[in-house]
Amino acid sequence: MKKFAMFSAMGATLAVAALTVGCKKDESPTAVAVPTVAAETPPAAPAELPPGHPALPGAVTAAAAQPMPAGHPPIGDMAPSPVPGGAPSTDGLAFATPAEWQPKPARTMLWKVFGVPKADGDTEDGEVTISSLAANIPLTANVERWCGQFELEGGKPCQEAAQIRDLPGTAFPTKIVEIAGGLKSASMTGPAGAVKAGWRMLVVEVTMPGKAWYLKFTGPAKTVAKWQDAYLKAAAAIK
Repeated sequence: MKKFAMFSAMGATLAVAALTVGCKKDESPTAVAVPTVAAETPPAAPAELPPGHPALPGAVTAAAAQPMPAGHPPIGDMAPSPVPGGAPSTDGLAFATPAEWQPKPARTMLWKVFGVPKADGDTEDGEVTISSLAANIPLTANVERWCGQFELEGGKPCQEAAQIRDLPGTAFPTKIVEIAGGLKSASMTGPAGAVKAGWRMLVVEVTMPGKAWYLKFTGPAKTVAKWQDAYLKAAAAIK
């Protein structure tokens, strides 16, 4: 019994010692959590806007977001620059149209659009559009594109079918391009439709310092012939 009591006392002593050691371990400094700094969120990529949408800060148009073909002018040079009041800048262009020509709503990349009354016997009116590009765009590249809008008479290649000549007596270098045949679509910007036989296109290129203007007259052959002199007279008077 005495031995049992002695062992019991020793056990109690060891238990107290173990608790003491445990308490000493708990006295170590408490770890303090250091707040983490959130990584800076990178700025979101500019949202794309559909072609023709007004520019917004930090936004780019869908056209500007795509790579341009070799030799293509910068997007900023493809339309007249705006001026206070919302009216486009003409960059000195003055184009006096006949009173019979009816102004129509402007379209993408087109500064002015006019409806030209049809001649007797024609079923559709003609149309004159005014647009601009950088001055270094080769005329031949545009002529090839315009030829592609027609089924050319006699199946001729564009180099033979398109007539190009100078317009004399102008303030700036000016050329006339004439193409005839079947128009492949109802609208230059619309979907292709039935070919319209007997149409003509006249395009006047006016090359000003840093910018070229294009006055495009498209319509049934008789309508274009009726208004051709007035159209060329107005183009020659550009100053």
